[in-house]
Amino acid sequence: MAAPRAFARKRRPARPAQPIQPVQRQRYAAAQLDHLTGDWVPLVGDVNELIAGAAPRVRGRVAQLVRDFPPFHRAVNNLVGYTVGTGVHLQSQVRDDDGKPLHRARKAIEDAWKFFMDEADLSGGPAFRQHFHELAGLAKRQDVEAGEFIAAIMRHPDPRNRFLPFGLAFFESERLTDLGARERSGNKLHHGVEYSALTGAIEALHIADAERFNASVRIPAEDALFGFLRFRPGQLRGMTPFAPAVLLTRALGEAIGAEVDAFQLASKWLAIVTTQDPKSFQASRVTEKDGKRIEQLENAIIEYLRPGESIELKNNQRGGEAFQSFSGFILRMVSITIDVPYEILTMDYRGLNYSTMRVGRNDFSDQIAPVQRRHVLQFYDRVFRRFLDESVLRGRLDLPGYWRNPWRYRECLWIPPGMKPIDPLRETKAAVDAMGAYIASPQEFILARGQDPERVLDDIAEWRRMCEERGLDWQQALSGVSTALASNPAAVNGEDGEEGEEGDEEEGRMMQ
Repeated sequence: MAAPRAFARKRRPARPAQPIQPVQRQRYAAAQLDHLTGDWVPLVGDVNELIAGAAPRVRGRVAQLVRDFPPFHRAVNNLVGYTVGTGVHLQSQVRDDDGKPLHRARKAIEDAWKFFMDEADLSGGPAFRQHFHELAGLAKRQDVEAGEFIAAIMRHPDPRNRFLPFGLAFFESERLTDLGARERSGNKLHHGVEYSALTGAIEALHIADAERFNASVRIPAEDALFGFLRFRPGQLRGMTPFAPAVLLTRALGEAIGAEVDAFQLASKWLAIVTTQDPKSFQASRVTEKDGKRIEQLENAIIEYLRPGESIELKNNQRGGEAFQSFSGFILRMVSITIDVPYEILTMDYRGLNYSTMRVGRNDFSDQIAPVQRRHVLQFYDRVFRRFLDESVLRGRLDLPGYWRNPWRYRECLWIPPGMKPIDPLRETKAAVDAMGAYIASPQEFILARGQDPERVLDDIAEWRRMCEERGLDWQQALSGVSTALASNPAAVNGEDGEEGEEGDEEEGRMMQ
């Protein structure tokens, strides 16, 4: 009986024998086995196969370094802190047809968003639930350590008494799998990512089922939050930004461990005992009651030698200043790799003055801005749009004409964490001069500090009201405070020592 067509196979001609190929070496240096293997292979191949082959090992090594190597741990905290910090705050920008702000709609959206953020975590009950800003920090931490973050918008197991019936669930990168996955017609699979064979667009993610072996759950793209830095066309998975620094950092970690061991050895006493009868000598120093040795020399190393034996300890040269230069070089390479200034990474502010600190702060602001923007687009904005749809659909928000033009209500301003000024008085005076010359706005200055301009004005109005109720004149109290930099002990001095007020004002205008 003929085999069914679906299972019938055509006999193919035998392929000619292929020559034995050498073992392919890792193309990411951070994934090589040691310093002698896996050297650089400058081949231009498929970016997805390149990442898929190296990413698991690189992720594991970076995770280990984050746990064991303090600079990596601090680098991750820095990137999470400057990208998310205490939260990227929402300011609704809804306007009417004439371009005037709709304050009632803005306040309703912002208040509803606050309710949702308290209930967005699906991982536990109220006692263990994380705030939405904490989830955003978790996503950024995954993005830094693993090179990508994965979350799903899912329905609450118990939607009763909740503002909205959905929340977020996070997954490790290792949960992406092809095992048990079935892609839709016209799509392809690549390590758990289902994408269109025609356009390359990601259509779904396949997450390994924790309860069933060789099974996966398909999460459509509209329900998935999948963020990573794309540096090649058609890239489907992410790579951690720490990858270029892994090898150098490992070398530094080994050197630091050797220095610590040498320091510990130098802090111990070394006693060498030579005797004709080592067995009797040792037995006489063991108590009959509990069998413990009775030597009382603290912090010591005692070695018993047999007759005729001797020990010679070699004096290894310590690194000294050369080691400090080496470790400083490695840490600078790490800071260059992850775009975090060396001073912030190491908390070493020696030899800095106002100008060098200001230049470094400006460079870091330019580097962190696109990182913040990408996190907003891949995480905050995606969730916010789903939040608006669900809120209107379930009657939590009354937004007239939303389904005809949702973009009108999606208009918003995301306020990421700001940076505190190095010298508040100097930089504030420079900002006032810029605003007076109509080349900057108060909103720009306030947003640079991570504050909401509308909230600042509301706070000022509230402060004035409270002062008036108590019969206090706030403006009069401020009028007696000198703003001269020369008389301000908190001002950062210039490179040549104290400067006068006129010189400081001129530098302040230059630093705008």
